[in-house]
Amino acid sequence: MTMLTTLVLLAPLAQADPVVECASSVLSNVAPAPGAVDVPVDIEAWFQFDADCGGVDWNLEIVNADTDEVAATREINDIYDSDSFGDIFGLKPDADLDPDQAYLLRATPIEGDGVFSETAFETGSGTLQGVDQDPEMVEIVDAFSYEDREGTVHLVATAAPADDPDGMSRIYFETPGHSGEHQDHQIVAGQQTVELVSSFTDTKAPTEICVVAVQIDGLGGERSSEELCAEVELIESKGRCSAVPLQAGLFALIAGVLGVVRRRT
Repeated sequence: MTMLTTLVLLAPLAQADPVVECASSVLSNVAPAPGAVDVPVDIEAWFQFDADCGGVDWNLEIVNADTDEVAATREINDIYDSDSFGDIFGLKPDADLDPDQAYLLRATPIEGDGVFSETAFETGSGTLQGVDQDPEMVEIVDAFSYEDREGTVHLVATAAPADDPDGMSRIYFETPGHSGEHQDHQIVAGQQTVELVSSFTDTKAPTEICVVAVQIDGLGGERSSEELCAEVELIESKGRCSAVPLQAGLFALIAGVLGVVRRRT
């Protein structure tokens, strides 16, 4: 059984270079998590890619680590052409996986500049149980709109997922009454808190925004947090003052760079 990669859900925004080049597309997270044990046999695996880099075709596989038999496979064409979960792709075997067996999750680039990834997990003998508690919104780190683009609101928020005995949850947030729903899904993968970054555009930016965290378990069931609200700061495009300049103040720069990167790919 091979253990190649320990994956990070979302790296903290510690520093940012003025120009970010998109060198290659990489797998950024998976479920089951690398090294997971006692995994339910009836799972749908999830693969999440670094959305900074598109233009790569991938072959996704669930493979028996002992026999190299392929339990499930899926080909995707460019991570920007994903399904309703942004840059996350599901892979569901036609039958249950073998109990007490080691498996590999493989992501193989078949066209374009991508990085091969392989992680391992072991099944148990049980089936999916789902989540029976609600996630919690922890903090709205930043909510702001630019004066010359007043209809666009940028959000950075953190949520605490509910305990998932299956380890198969994804999470996203909704902004009730606005168009930011179903953006920035993240694989939870055992994280105690998850940072979510999103933006939406309305005719006019609100003065207050409320956010709800929605957790989707391995059975497809959804659990929602209570709303957490914050004022939306209106700032000048050329600069801003913020109580959290390092973590969230770089969001606008990164969002702009992503736009440049996508045009280059």
